[in-house]
Amino acid sequence: MGYSQNRPFVKVDVTGEVDKRFDENLYQQNLSNDIVRFGKIDAGAEYNFPVPLGFDLFRSPSGKVVHTFNFKKYTDGITKVYIHYLNGWGKNNDGLSETTPVGTIAESLTIANGLPDTRINIVFMDKFVNRNTLVTNALLSGTTGYYFNLEKDITFTSIYAGGSVFLSGNYAETYDWSLYQDEVYSVPRSKAHYVVDYTNKDINGLPMVLKEVGTLAECVNERGTWYTANNIVYVHRIDGSAAQPNSDDLTVVLKYDGYFYFNTSTYSLYVENIHFYYPTLEDNRSAIGFYGSLDSEVILNNCGATMGGANGFALSKNGRNLLFNCTSWGNSDDGFNYHGVLGDSVREIVFEYDCYAYDNGFDGKTSSNASSAHDEIAVLRVNTVGHDCYGPLSADVNACHTVNIDCKMHDSKRTGSSTSSGKTAFFADSAASTLTAQMYLINCEGGGIDTKTVAVGTGSRADFYAKKLVGNSVPSDLVINILP
Repeated sequence: MGYSQNRPFVKVDVTGEVDKRFDENLYQQNLSNDIVRFGKIDAGAEYNFPVPLGFDLFRSPSGKVVHTFNFKKYTDGITKVYIHYLNGWGKNNDGLSETTPVGTIAESLTIANGLPDTRINIVFMDKFVNRNTLVTNALLSGTTGYYFNLEKDITFTSIYAGGSVFLSGNYAETYDWSLYQDEVYSVPRSKAHYVVDYTNKDINGLPMVLKEVGTLAECVNERGTWYTANNIVYVHRIDGSAAQPNSDDLTVVLKYDGYFYFNTSTYSLYVENIHFYYPTLEDNRSAIGFYGSLDSEVILNNCGATMGGANGFALSKNGRNLLFNCTSWGNSDDGFNYHGVLGDSVREIVFEYDCYAYDNGFDGKTSSNASSAHDEIAVLRVNTVGHDCYGPLSADVNACHTVNIDCKMHDSKRTGSSTSSGKTAFFADSAASTLTAQMYLINCEGGGIDTKTVAVGTGSRADFYAKKLVGNSVPSDLVINILP
């Protein structure tokens, strides 16, 4: 029995109800589809990815896909400007040493813009970067938010191995915690919305958001909780340790008008080990935003985002969006949200590596995703995991070209009657575009309880390609092209 090697794939009805005329092709497809190859991955040649990455991907002997992206070129040998609230606020320092920091981002960028270097590394010396440091002398867009326009390439880093947290709240050292009872400590504070413990980390290794409980008795009886009543905040840390007066490792998060974002313009912004815990009084503002142009790039390395009234990370119109080891959870809409310019002749690019998004959205939401791209963007995800969001887990709309490698999406929490295509692991459509969505699923897993593995928007267009796709629910009328 012979088999043609000329066809790159065969079309198979993955429900198993395959016409007998395709038996030979199905057998050949199974032979070619039961391995994942090692060595260099050429996304352009293998998956028609339309934009060069600028670095290489390899599947290592361990089976994990690794990359050659060079983080050090954004930090090593770069002139530093330092920010520290206590030692820099109102001091008129030069910001060029740890002993002469400035107190605000505005001051640091002014100093950076005056230096001859093409890139400046702004270093945060606070565990919790409070609202005064963030928004003082920022530009204000009505009541929408506070922002800065970049005027050169910028790097943001922290002096702490655990990173620095941008948050909507006061300086942590202003809280004079005192013992209430047993392991519970209290401090006067009105309008508290969250309590964050820097010393104790969550399952992702990020500063822990304590669980709010409904009674003081619950707080006393359960570690890792907080409670508020009569303008008093009570905390019971997960390890039972004391809340030291005026310490820098425990703080209360508040809500204010306006969110915080950067206009990258035509520049490069590299952010490493900075986390964004930033709720606002408005219900439609993201934890952090980065807005740019085809000539700009945003690179996020080991960053977290939570508490967003809209998305966690919101990235729009940047030519290059590269995210490594980032986590986004507990946001109202998407964990990772990307927009481009619909109809542009050049596609923006998104690259996610080892990213994780979960628990985004809430009951009644229908389109809260783990990761979502729009406007014909080219998306390449490697090892992205998403689960328990109120919508499709991975949702790429408006004719994106998506390549998902080793990604796992499961258990949409979307409810209601309109769940036919929206309660799914991997979703694509071509709405508002003349192009057709392309989605490649390479060694991916998707599905879960009442969650489809893949789906296309009702009445829309999408071409799906797969190799070693694992899932328990594929619509019977959806055709997947099996790759060799």
